[in-house]
Amino acid sequence: MTELERIGRLVDRFTHRALIVPSGDDAAVARPRGAVSVTSVDAVVEGVHFSSSAWPMHAVGRKAVASALSDLAAMGADVGEIYIASGVPKDFDEASFEELTDGIAAAADFSGAVVAGGDLVASSELWLAVTVVGYAASEDSVATRTGACPGDVIAVTGNLGGSARALELLEQGAPADDPRLAKQFAPEPRLAAGAALVAAGATAMIDISDGLARDAGHIASAGKVGMEIELAALPLADTVADPSYAAASGEEYELLVTIPVAGIAAATTAVQQTGTALTEIGQVTERLGVRLVDARGDEVEVRGFDHFDGVDQ
Repeated sequence: MTELERIGRLVDRFTHRALIVPSGDDAAVARPRGAVSVTSVDAVVEGVHFSSSAWPMHAVGRKAVASALSDLAAMGADVGEIYIASGVPKDFDEASFEELTDGIAAAADFSGAVVAGGDLVASSELWLAVTVVGYAASEDSVATRTGACPGDVIAVTGNLGGSARALELLEQGAPADDPRLAKQFAPEPRLAAGAALVAAGATAMIDISDGLARDAGHIASAGKVGMEIELAALPLADTVADPSYAAASGEEYELLVTIPVAGIAAATTAVQQTGTALTEIGQVTERLGVRLVDARGDEVEVRGFDHFDGVDQ
């Protein structure tokens, strides 16, 4: 397909009645649904986040959108529009393009977001840069990384470790339909859980994209507090037995949250009602930094993922 044919296919697929002016014009026009907007940008790149030889294109499209939407979940925002800029190889065939589009649509449908526009260029490798826009009733109804207070409970949604294990299984030749690959192929941003946690009084929140150990550090640094996390308390994926491994696993897209002690029971119930679990894993402290401790109370070093450094477990 030519560039115009590809763009035309996308416009036909994603034109939505919620848009005042849909994709296909110079810019989309949308009607905001809240007093404040919440915007985030994320990207997936061939050879860094996926391999075309091992990944179905449906999974690439879904992961690209879901990883960006997870940032809105961490803010507790209501999803609005999605904008996607993509670089596509010239030999990218029509079937692959359709499958990639199907994955984007699946993630948008899962979240209730609207694909409103973007850009399409030729590239030596496949990449997608996704901008997501969400809305909130007020600035006070958005969670940030900065509000954790000493004494707050640290908790996490879902379970951990499944994403890193899925990558290992892929390297070992697991077939694309293996359900153990779902954390990579079909991630589900915790949008409903994020909104529930904000309503329940969350003081700080972040999505786990670079590993629990590293992302906890972002909350600690932003709030000028410490975080002590009990490795034995971490909820583990069925495919994982080592808590340290789970604490280093990136691209989990679960939510790490701090909540006052008085609110943890209500928060747990609220998150359960969204279809996932909330597990207490530690406490916010006055001592700066992050400490991950084993059952004996000894500190264990776990770093997480850095794009310019890699994984150190």
